[in-house]
Amino acid sequence: ACSATYLTARVTLVRRAAAQPGETLLVLGAAGGVGLATVDLAIAMGLNVIAAASTAAKRAALARLHPHALVIDSAAGFHARVLE
Repeated sequence: ACSATYLTARVTLVRRAAAQPGETLLVLGAAGGVGLATVDLAIAMGLNVIAAASTAAKRAALARLHPHALVIDSAAGFHARVLE
């Protein structure tokens, strides 16, 4: 069985975005349900993931769950960090 969050993430990554291994994906709201599912699937698909979250606690949780993802603050001005 597949939860609605993972199904949403899969449709977004595979059918809509046609994401390919090695591409970079920015996930806003990465600590939420669909965001976490998207990060999980994207990493499994071989994408480079930038996971953005709004609070330090959420960013810490993301960093623990996905040590290979770049976890950033989604506060105003995060665009410059993404472009680095």
